[in-house]
Parts: sequence; structure tokens; C-alpha cells
Amino acid sequence: MPTITGAAGMPVWRFLCIDIVAALGWAPCYILPGLLFGASLDLAAQVAGRLALLLLLVLTAVWLLVWALRWLLAGGAAWGRGHAERLLAWSRRHRRLGLLGPALALLALLLLALTLVLYGLVWDWGTSPYPLATDALVHYLGQNLKTPWSDFMARALAHLSAPDLYLPLAGAVGLTLYFFSGRRAALHWLAAIAFVGVLVLGLHWFMRIPTPADYYLGNTRLSGFAGGHILISAVVYGFLAVILATPHRPAIRQIYYSAFTALIVLIALARLYLGLDWLSDILIGMGIAGLWVWLLTLGYRRHRPRSVRPRILLACVFAAVTAALIWPLSKSSDAEILTADSAVQATTAITDWYQQGYALPPAHINDTAGRKLEPLNVQISGNLDTIIRQLNQAGWQAPINASMARSLLWLAPRTPISGLPVLPRIHDGRGPAITLTLAVDADMQWVIRLWQSRFVDADNQRPVWLGQVAQQVVQRRLSLLRMPADNRNYYAGLSALRASLDATKNKLVRLPDKAGGTNWLGEILLWKAANTERDGRMSDPMPTPATRATDEPRE
Repeated sequence: MPTITGAAGMPVWRFLCIDIVAALGWAPCYILPGLLFGASLDLAAQVAGRLALLLLLVLTAVWLLVWALRWLLAGGAAWGRGHAERLLAWSRRHRRLGLLGPALALLALLLLALTLVLYGLVWDWGTSPYPLATDALVHYLGQNLKTPWSDFMARALAHLSAPDLYLPLAGAVGLTLYFFSGRRAALHWLAAIAFVGVLVLGLHWFMRIPTPADYYLGNTRLSGFAGGHILISAVVYGFLAVILATPHRPAIRQIYYSAFTALIVLIALARLYLGLDWLSDILIGMGIAGLWVWLLTLGYRRHRPRSVRPRILLACVFAAVTAALIWPLSKSSDAEILTADSAVQATTAITDWYQQGYALPPAHINDTAGRKLEPLNVQISGNLDTIIRQLNQAGWQAPINASMARSLLWLAPRTPISGLPVLPRIHDGRGPAITLTLAVDADMQWVIRLWQSRFVDADNQRPVWLGQVAQQVVQRRLSLLRMPADNRNYYAGLSALRASLDATKNKLVRLPDKAGGTNWLGEILLWKAANTERDGRMSDPMPTPATRATDEPRE
């Protein structure tokens, strides 16, 4: 590469900048899997694959958004130049209405109204209890890409949007502008921060939008507006880029715009990855912040403020980024980020689960947006390997995986139901840990699906698994496909499951307040899947990946 770039006439400084950035980005991707390989081959494969996929998604998102911003800036400048000139001319004729001019105030009010309308439409004006399906799907995809290395970088980037970091940065920039660039430049900076601050406080007061972590833990009553930090940080870093780029020619301005846009996008992706914001809130917040920064830029450059030394402002940014990188290594932590992470890994111990604590876990399957669907009519306390072994001994077997090739069996006209692939079900964004079936005849079978919950039986420290047992029959689709379909005969399914278990370790209970219609009257089967081979000894509280069934269907 040095030979080729030298022959092409590339300047040395440009090659070194690109080469150093590339090395910093790719060297960890080569080295970290090797380090992990020395500890665990399986862990290295999983982490390396997730890191590669996450890096590809992040780089693609940053490149697309930076390119889109540059295109919008070029198009917006050509389209809005004439309108801006007329609006600013009117503002100059009415200077007595304000130091920054009435035009900026009027546009700020319009932008405030637009923000309220957008957030109101997404969240049904604060009355909708559910996020958008796209928001929930993106949140679950982010949780599935988590690794310790990406967690570290995401925490550092997300800390750049924390108040204890961007507020001192905003104060330092404001003082620098006041002493080196004049009163009007400082007033524009103050207007930038004041408007977005008032906007966030208003949204926090009127809109109840929980973070994904609070939402899935049910802490919605304690939540206000979840997207305020991305709004404020996008305005701070975005308008700072404008201030730094203003004295330079257009080519240098594009470098500043691209660099700070990439920083804002990385902060947004980190907050999305950590479960601090919803995708729709991030998109709306970044869009509103971009419009506000563009409006401020028009007024700021019309006043031709004195150039401020970029080294001072860049030193402030460097100090903020350094503090954000050092923060994850320290013992002190940001409460908001810890709340989001601990929400995913939280474990709740249930006291006296077999007698009355069974009412605490959810009683319905939840889709990705949290809507209640079919009932969860089985709760099992025990280790997964023990549950699988006892169900296998009772005749329950793993069905055929619903892969692309095996799905062709749905076209076979005479295949019994036990030989047909079973479609997986999704609960809280996750497929079941196990799916087992018990065939009755060629056209009917029982199916049980179990999901790992965050609950633990306090009496024996065994995990509580939530499941559903139902009847499946063969149904014809489009006159061509023969597929197993749930018949929602839940009580008969419970009877079939109970008949295959030890009668002394299970019982039927009823939850009358959680009944779901005529197909389910609130009956739940409780089963203590104790390992008889290890009586008197404590089982592992949670199953390891090696103890899980490897042939269950996956989505």
C-alpha cells in the first residue's frame, strides 16, 4: 500500500491519517478474537461474529447518515437561500423585537410545534402504552448483538450525552465565545442551549415516554421523556461544528461537519444499543436538532462574528471525549446507563412460589411491543437439562427444525404431524429455549414451549421457566401446505402434560383475574422439576449454554 499510494502521488500526511485510523479500527477486530481463542473457542466464535456484524452495521449507518447530511446541506442551502434572505431582511427591519431577531424566535416556535406533533403522533399524545413495532424490534436486535467489548465502547460514547459531561462543555464553549468572538456569538450559543432545554423540559412534563429498560421492567410510571439527552447533545455538538467550521473555506467545513455528524451518530447508536432510547425518538430528536442547528447557522453567519481560536474549542472537545473514555474504567458510573444495563439482567426471587408466588410472573405471551397475546399456562421450577430429560422420558420429543430445506415437508401430502416442522413462537423478543411435542395421531399432537424468565424460586434457587402447552392439528394453507397450527385447546393440553408427570410434584391453580376468554380460564400448571439423582444438593441456579437443547427450532 505505501508503494501504490506513493506512486499515485498521495500526500504523506493524508496516507498516515487514513492508515492510523484504519489500524485503530481493524487491529482490535483481529487481535481480540485471538485473545478469546486462547480462553474458549466457542466464545471466540460468538464474540468475533457479533463484533464483526456490529462493526459493519455501525460503519454503514455512520457513512449513510454523514453522506445524507452533506447532501441535505448542499440541497438545503440552494433551496433555502432565497427564503432565508427574505426572512432575515424582515428580521433586520424589526430588530427592536429582539437581539437575535424575531425571525429566529418565530422559527423556533414553529419547530417547537413540529416536535410536539411528531412525538405526539408516535406515542399517541402520551396515551399509548406500547412502542412502535419497529422500535421494539430494533431494541431486541441490539440486545442480541451485545459483547463485553462493544458494551465498553457504547458506555463511553453514551456518556458523551450525559448531563455531567455536555453541560460543562456547553459552559466552556459559551465563555470562550463571549471572550473571544463577541456578545452576539455567545447569544446564539445561549439560544441554542436554551431552546433545546425548554423543549426537553416541556416534553418531559407533557409526554410520558419511558426508556426501553424501564418499559420492559414495567417502571413506566416513574419515566418522563426518554429522548432528551440525544436532543441536547446533538445540538451541542452540531452547533459546535458550525462555530469551528465558519472561518474556513467550504472544503474544510465539510470535514468538520462530517466528523461531528459521525460523533453524533455514534452517540445515538450507543444509546440505542444500551437500551436508553427508542429508534423513533432518536430519529425525531436528531432531525429536530439538525433543523435547529441549521436555523441558528443562518443567523450566526449573517452577523459575521469574530473567529475564535479553534484550538481552545477543540481542547474542550478533546477533554470531553477523554473523560468519556476514562469513565467506563472508573468505579463511578452514570445511574441512567446502569439502570438500562441492569434492567436486562435483573433477577427477581419469588418467595413461596409453589403456594402463592406463581401470580408474580406474566401470564401471557408478549410480542416485541409488549402486547399480551396467548396465555403462558405452564410454570416450571428447575434446571433445563432436568426438564428436558424428564419430558423425554415421558415421550415428549424435539420437533423438526423449521429450516428452509425442511420446510418443504409442508408440501408433502401424507407426512404425519410429528414429521412436520413446527414454527417457533416469540415471547419478549426471544424464541423458546426448548420446544417439545407429543404425538397423538397423524393429524394431532401436543406442543410445549418454554422461555427463560428473570424469576428464581427463592426456596431452592432454581430458575422459573414460563411456558405454554397447547394442542396442534394439521391445517391446510392455500390448498398446498400442511402445517401444524395451535388449536388453543389449553386445558386439554395441561391435562396431557400433567398425565406424563409425577403427580406429587405438580398441581393446577387458577388465576381468575388473568383469564383470557373461553379458550383459557386462567389455569396454570405448576411443576417442580427436581433432579431425583441429586436430592439434597443445590442445582445450578441458571443453565449454561451447554445444557440447552441443541435441536430446538429457532426463528
